[in-house]
Order: sequence, then structure tokens, then C-alpha cells
Amino acid sequence: MKQALPYWSLENLEVFIAESATALGLKPRFLAVQLESIAKEYIAAIENYRDSATRGEVVRSLAEVIELPDNRLPGAISILGMDATRALMGRFPNAFLRFTGIDGDQHLTWVVDDEAIALATFKSRMALQSLSGQPNLIKVKLQRTGIDFFNLGEEDKVRAYLAAVASFDPGLVREVVGSTIKLLTDVFELHPGNARNIKVLDGARANVDWQLINLILDLVWPMERGEFHSRKMKHLRELVNGVVRYVWGETRPRRGAPSREDDGGEKEGNLLFDSMLLSGVLTLRHQINSLTQALEDIEPRIRGLDNEFGDIVTRLDTIAYYPLLDWKRELERRLLFGDYRPKSPGVRRYTGEVVTTPLMPRFKKHDDAVTRILALIEAASPLVKGGRNTEKDPAVLKHAFPI
Repeated sequence: MKQALPYWSLENLEVFIAESATALGLKPRFLAVQLESIAKEYIAAIENYRDSATRGEVVRSLAEVIELPDNRLPGAISILGMDATRALMGRFPNAFLRFTGIDGDQHLTWVVDDEAIALATFKSRMALQSLSGQPNLIKVKLQRTGIDFFNLGEEDKVRAYLAAVASFDPGLVREVVGSTIKLLTDVFELHPGNARNIKVLDGARANVDWQLINLILDLVWPMERGEFHSRKMKHLRELVNGVVRYVWGETRPRRGAPSREDDGGEKEGNLLFDSMLLSGVLTLRHQINSLTQALEDIEPRIRGLDNEFGDIVTRLDTIAYYPLLDWKRELERRLLFGDYRPKSPGVRRYTGEVVTTPLMPRFKKHDDAVTRILALIEAASPLVKGGRNTEKDPAVLKHAFPI
């Protein structure tokens, strides 16, 4: 039996977050009402993940259908699960596009039918093209499952349509299901030696606690406010924990290995979430904000140059603007999808190959904006298409950043 969520009432939530809210300069009652709304999104994410199938289950359910005798095929089609039905329609978790190289037919990546994933996949692919010194051009091939063309709409209509077709042409239905299985096997990377069976939402949506943390930070500490002060970290952890407690009650097992001490050295109680996720979200948000501010400063400097400096503008874009933009986009991808293990080769990502990012430089309090920007540009050198020209590029930079 599924536990009804949330476990506690709004009044309890206010009690849970009162001390931490006050310490952060927020009004507990007003904040509790806003957090209640965020908790609803959190609960929806929990339920969506709980109800989603594994990748193996989707493929297996389709494989079981085509193994049935003809007289049982319509009935099996009519009760297919939601993820399997959507895959037959060419929708998530299936791919609807494939990126290939412009020379020959070199496979680059699949693009699944999800707007956020598709956009992130395209941005990553363009950055990877630049890193490899190739033109920012790819071939985009449309993937057809056989029934997506008919635009039948809702899942129940698709099941009814396929069941009807199976009653007089079972071979055609087996062909459609078989081609879908083949495509999903590639998209899911369900090949020998890659046996880890994860849910279809893994990699498509961030960890539910990661999503919650990000939503709470959007409310209490918007990204543009900059780095969150370490002295307030204890209160932020308690605030997040209060929302998790409100939703789950006291029975949820502690996830991960939360920090046992806050930054002031005082012992903190058991957390109901992994505090390392909070650290990961905060780090990414701070780095994205630093790059956003730099790009907002860089662009008008470059665009403000006279037309006679056309070649200089092109080079500034190449060595300053686009490397920082690619860096920022990759960090935004990691934040959106909760990809906190970008160096792990075992993680299967719908967005394709990871763009390797530089280490964020350490800034001093007295560093001015230009000093910070130049440090970021220097750090982003590995992302420059064709590499940096150490002899000529410093002079190019001086056109936008007089030193």
C-alpha cells in the first residue's frame, strides 16, 4: 500500500521550518505556504518516478507481445503499459531523431522525444563539435516507428488502433513492435555487458530530492544573489529537511551519508536527505551565476566594437564568448538533470556524451569584474575551437578588456 503524501499538515510544516526560516530572515508562516506549493511538485515527482517502468521492463513487455500467438495479440496490445505505448508512438522514452556526422553516416547520438532533453542534447553536440575542431554541422535524421506518422493522439487510441490492426494483420503489428524494440535497445543501451537496469526517468529527470532542493533555492536564494554563505548552511539544511519531513514523516530512511557536523562545529540531527546533493546543487548554481555575469559583461564589450574590427570580433567570440557559453550550458545541463557524476563512465545519459568542463578559478574578494572575467577566459582555454594562440590572443583580448 502506497503511503499517502504529505504525511503532516501545513501547521506542522510551519513548525518544522520556523527556526531555520527566522535565521534566514524569512517569515515562517508565509514561507510555509510557499513551501507547501513546492512540496506538491516534489510529491508529483516522487509519484511519477515510483510509477515509471525500468528500461528493461519496457523492452520486455514489448518482446512478450510479439511472442504471443495471433489470437492473443490484440488483447496483449490493448493492455500495454504507458511507457511501452508511448515508445510505439515515437514519444519519450523513445528517440524521434538521430544525429549523425555530415561525412558518411557516423552515429553521434539519439535524441529522445522530450523538449528539455532534445535541447540539451543539441547544445552538447554543438560544443563537442567545436571541441573536436569540426564544423558545427550535423545531419538530423527523423526516426519513424511506423505509427507516429498517423498522429493518433492519446495512448488509449493507439492501443485500440493497434489491437484492431492485429486482428486482421498480426504480421504488420509484430513488425512495428519489433522495430521499436530494436530502436529502444540502442537508445537504452541494453546491450551485453551493460546490464544495469534503470528506470526510464533516470537521466531524464533529476533525483527527486535534487529537484526539491533546486526549487527551494529558487525561492529562498535565487541564483543571481550569488554564493550562499557557509555560516547559513546549517539553517538551509534544516529548511530542506523540514520540507522532506513534512512530506515523508519520520519513517523515511536517511539517504546517502549526510554531514554530521555543520560549519560551526555543532552536531546536527539525522537528515532525511543526502546533504551532498545540497552541496552539489549550490556549487553548480554558483558557478552558473558566475559564468552568466561574465557573459553579460563580455557580450556588449564585443558587440560594441566598430565594424572595422570584424576579424577581432570573430576571434573574441571564439576565445572568450563561446567557450564560456558552452561551459555554462554544460553546467546548466548537469543542474537540470541532476548529473552530479559527470566523470562516471557508467552513467547512461539521454543527452549523450558529456562536455568536459574546466575547473572554476578561485577568486579573491578584491578582484574586480575584468580580473574575474579574464580568469574565466583563461580557464576556458581548453574549450576554444582550434585552440588558443598564445602569441596573438592576448592582444585580441585587449580590444575588449583594456589592461
